[in-house]
Order: sequence, then C-alpha cells, then structure tokens
Amino acid sequence: MSYLVEYHSKIKSGEIVAGRDLIMQLDALIADLDNPAYIYDTKDAEFRIEFIERFCRHTKSPFYGMPFILELWQKAFIEAFYSFKWTNEGYEAYYGEKPNKPYLRRFKKAILLVSRKNGKALALDTPIPTPHGWKTMGQIQVGDTVYDACGRPVLVVATSDVFVGHNCYEITFEDGEKIISDADHIWYVTTERERSGHHDYFDITTKSIAEDFICRRYYVPVIWTAKTQNKSPNKSIINIAEVPSVPTKCISVDSPKHLYLAGKRMTVTHNSTLSSALAFTEFMCGAGGTDIVCSSNDDAQASIVFEEVNNVREMFDPKGKRTHKNLKGIYNLKNKSRIFKLSDRTRNKEGRNIDGAILDESNEMETNVIAKSIDQSQSTKDEPWFVNITTEGFVNDGYLDNELKYARAVLAGELEDATLLSWLYTQDSENEIWQDERSWQKSNPSLGNIKKVKYLKDQIRKAQLDKGERIFMLAKDFNWKTNNAAAWLTQNEYESDVVFNVEEFRDHVALGAVDLSETTDLCCAKAMLMRKNDLKKYFLTKYFIPESKVEQGSKEDRKNYLDWAKQGLVEICPGNENDYSMITAWYVKLYKELGIRVFKIGLDKWNAKYLMKELDGYGFDTETVGMDWGLSNPMKLLEADLKSSLVVYDGNPIDKWCLGNTGIKVDNLGRVMPVKTQGLQNLRIDGAVTKIIAYAMYIKHRTEFTNLLR
Repeated sequence: MSYLVEYHSKIKSGEIVAGRDLIMQLDALIADLDNPAYIYDTKDAEFRIEFIERFCRHTKSPFYGMPFILELWQKAFIEAFYSFKWTNEGYEAYYGEKPNKPYLRRFKKAILLVSRKNGKALALDTPIPTPHGWKTMGQIQVGDTVYDACGRPVLVVATSDVFVGHNCYEITFEDGEKIISDADHIWYVTTERERSGHHDYFDITTKSIAEDFICRRYYVPVIWTAKTQNKSPNKSIINIAEVPSVPTKCISVDSPKHLYLAGKRMTVTHNSTLSSALAFTEFMCGAGGTDIVCSSNDDAQASIVFEEVNNVREMFDPKGKRTHKNLKGIYNLKNKSRIFKLSDRTRNKEGRNIDGAILDESNEMETNVIAKSIDQSQSTKDEPWFVNITTEGFVNDGYLDNELKYARAVLAGELEDATLLSWLYTQDSENEIWQDERSWQKSNPSLGNIKKVKYLKDQIRKAQLDKGERIFMLAKDFNWKTNNAAAWLTQNEYESDVVFNVEEFRDHVALGAVDLSETTDLCCAKAMLMRKNDLKKYFLTKYFIPESKVEQGSKEDRKNYLDWAKQGLVEICPGNENDYSMITAWYVKLYKELGIRVFKIGLDKWNAKYLMKELDGYGFDTETVGMDWGLSNPMKLLEADLKSSLVVYDGNPIDKWCLGNTGIKVDNLGRVMPVKTQGLQNLRIDGAVTKIIAYAMYIKHRTEFTNLLR
C-alpha cells in the first residue's frame, strides 16, 4: 500500500485526526488515482524517502546524529508531490500543447502549513558582552550589537518575549561560570571523543546535556581575552542541575551559525528539518546542474534554512569529497548542482535560473516580490518545484493570506490549478482548541513524537491570561489566525471608577510619561504614583488639544472636548497646534502645588526633541521610549495589572475611551504593541499608549523608583 493511501485510510477510520482543509486535499488526490490525466508512479518518491532516511541525519537535539526517520504524514506528502505524473493526453488537454517529454511531474508548487516546535532561552540576568559594555539578556533589544562565536560584532535581529514557567537548569563550567538556561536552549558543544577525532561541534539542548551528563563530558567554545585567562578554545561543563524556574528570553543574531557570546567568561551559545532534508535530497539526487534556493522574507530566516542544509551536508560528507560550501553557496562537485540563499537583502532577484525552491516562514511576507522572482525564474523549466513550508502569522492581507485564499478556492473547486498541492494542517474552529484536546493533532501532525502535549497544555494556560499570548499561540501552535488589530481588552477588564485622593500623595515621587502624537492633535501626559509595599499604580493625567481641533475633534470623535476641558481633564492650547510648554507647566505645577517630584519622564520619539530640551531646562530627567516592539513587556504587564485591578486612573473617562479603542498587534516572536482597533482608525489611543510608556519607564527604573517610595 502507498503511504498516501495508508495516511488517507487512517484519517477516514478516525485513527488520525485531521482538519477539513487536509481531508479535502487527500480526498481529491485519492480520486485522482483513477483520473486518466495522470499516472501514479511512486519510484521517484520512494527513492527520495529512502535517501532521506538512509543518509540524512538530525542536526538538533534530542535527535542529534540519529537517522531522519520520516513520519507517515511526511512520507505521504513526499509521495503525493513526486508520484503524480501527466499522461500525454492529460498534459495536452490541460495545457493545450504536447509535452516535451513523457510523464512530466504534475505538481510544481506545494504549500505545507504546519505548526511550530518549541523555543529556547537564557535567564534574564545572564551577562551578555557588547561593544558598549555588559548588558543582561533582559536588556538586549533588536538592533543591539553583541559578539559572535569569533568575537566579531554582530547585530541582534530578533528577541523573544520573556518566557515564564519553563523548566530551567543551572550549568557550571570549569572556569566557575554559571549560566541558567531553559530546558530547550540549544548549546554548541563537542565531547572528548569528538575533540580527539577533530570532529566539528554539534547542537544539543540543555535537557539532553543533563540526561547524558554522567556518561559524557561536554565542552563549549570560548573566546580568549585578557580577562578570561583561558587560552583553550573550549571549556568543559562540570555540573548541571535543575533549578526552580526563572524568567528566560532568547535572541537571534545575524551570523552564519546564529551563535553569540554569553556570560562573563565569553561562552558561545546558540539561537530551524523536513525542508532542509528535501533541499539536500534534490541537491544530491536531482538532475545535474540544478539551482536550488533557500528563501525567506528576511536574510536571517533564509540563513537558518541554508545552514540547516549545510549541517545535513556536513554529516553526509564530513571530509568534503563530494560537496563544498563557501560564502556564495553549497556546491555538488559531482553533478554541479548548487544551493544558495534568496531574501529581502538579495540584489538582482530577477534573471536567475532556479529549478527548485524552499520558501520558509512566508507568514512574514507582506508582498509576493520574492515568490514572484522565483516563479519567473522557473518559467523555462519543465519540472520546477517550489515548496512553501510555514506556520500562520500576523501580517494581514500579506503573501501567505493570498496564497491560502487561492489554495482554498482550488480545494473548493472554485478555481482550477492541477499543479498546486495544498497540504494544510489547520483547526476547524477556535472553540475546539479550547474544548477538545484530541483536535490538536489537526494542526500538529507530529504531536506526541516531536511536539509534546504538555507543551501545548502550558501554552493554553498562559494564553488564558494574556491576550498577546493567546493570539501568538493560536497562530503558531494551531495555525489559527486571528485579527491582528483586534481589541486589546474587554470593557470589564479596563472599566474602573475607583478614585483616589491626590493629597495622599503629597511630597511623593512619580514616574512621568508623555505621548506627543501630532502637534495638531490630542496629546497626553501622565504621572504614575505608587506607595511602598503597595502593588497598585495611581495615575494623574492631563490631556492637551489645540483650540482649532476642539470643534473638529468633537465631530469626528463624537466626544465633547469642551465639557472635558471644564472638568479639568483637557487643556486647550491656543491656535492650531499643541503648546508643549503647557506640558512642562503641568509637571512643574505638580511639584509646586503638591510636592510631587517626577523622578524620570519617558516620551515617545515623535517631536520629542523640543519638549525634552525644555523639560531638561527645568531640571527634569527625560528619555525617549521607542514606539516599537520594545513596548511588548510593558503592555503585557499593564494588561495583567488592569485585569487584577491594580491600576487606578481616577475613573478618567478619556482614559476609558482610549483603552477601549486600543488594539493589539503581535509579531512572529510573540511580542505585542498597541495599535488602533480595526475599524476605529479615527479614534484616539493616546491615553493607553501613555500608560504603556509609564510602564516601560517603571520596568527600566523599577529598583531606583521603588527605593524612593514612601
């Protein structure tokens, strides 16, 4: 029996649970077995499956070095893609011309939508060396510069959110260095046997090191400096022990192997394998002179796929007798095929001669520029192949949305495209995710073998408490896309009429926050107050709006700005733009009338230069806060505090209005940032953004600020 037929039979019998999208595709394939337009010849597929299982090996722990044994769903996918061949009559009926040779492969393109695996991270207090001094892992942001495994400056291209509740281990090295990492963090190591045999380093997770620690001694690379006092190229792990969970975080760096230095002793550590196995198999077994691309929206992701292929190559051909790699690509010395990268950084994307392509994580692509370049470069090929392997994402109306819309129209019979194989692991509803654990297999075909059920249970628990986590989990773990500009909070989560007496905070210290927006629109300034041994945050707020905008704003927003001004909630600035000196005057007034001293003031970067100069002139300590993904942790903490009734904003109706207008945007790392809710683009979110800025200042200066509380 073929793998395709076996897989279909097990789904129909209920032994394997699948979603509607996949069932529709499999039903169509089974029906096409009897279609005279095709023959079903599994020879090419069987050859590739045998090559993968015999010669390709896993490059990641916990399966490192083990043969790549394909699961049934993977074999069925490969078999379907390679086994359907056109008959001469079928080809001529479909294309209106005779084929150049008999039995050409039917499928040119495949979309494989399958959920993610797990993440890996280091403790937030792990020291990270940078060209500007030491930072902790918790402080590292996108755009920062750290050092790669060779001690060269390298850019941080992505950071995760903070992980809470992961199993953690403390690793002790021979030089006394101790680093806490979560169980799934990947280390770049060698062993005594590999060292003596002059073999390369390999990847392994923290958990696998712990499980094998008694039997093996592991070594990690180290960069020698005057401070390390260690001229050995590596150092040994002398102890590893499970410790209570601590918050952790991971970063991704723009280096070939995604390695970076961590710890005071310059320890080298890590930062994605069906796609790499497929690419390598075509590279070795396909037609001679084949050009294959590893492609993605950004260069870092394309590099991950490219390096994975190279890792497989190094295991297959460790001495480089058949293959070779340089900065431009990977080369087959026998059949002259090659593999190279194609991404947003690639110049001259057109004019290439591509036979095959792996497109990884297309969910981040806003346009089809890269995919179209690949399509056009394959226009002269009789049997091109293009495999798009991805999870769901957060870009609305982007490349993946359009591809999936087209694929589902083909599955439904609304469009004809016999060359597209749509292999979509999707849930049938959001409700079943929360209510039926067995349905999780619909989007996770390897559940229980590669991805653990307990991992999904942990994600479900976290998602029930955090809107950003919920959106991220649904997309990445269940391929269920939600609106990426959906409302951040429900009314009962942000609604509060609790008031406080400002006199109780006389002579206290506050943190300031200002959202300047545009000079001709609504602006907001806040002072956040706290008491010693009290988790609640109390907000004093003043809004500002130009006089010329009052009447227009009242019509657009259907809010009475004059009435709010009479209540003392809004200051109306004369003329056509906001007078930023009135913001300064408000903070000065807090000090003169109430003795409230603003410790530090955070401002968004928009038009902040003038106001910062003025505030500095009055002795205020100011700094800018980026309106980017750096707002993720502050926004999540504010959400948790609002839900726990720890935010007291004096029942301010403008604050309520802004909170209700605020939507949430999520990226591929699970980070969140505020946006205007879809359909409410003209409404204001300034008050909510200013609260988030205040929380950003609180997180950054928590220790100093809380030490000043009374």
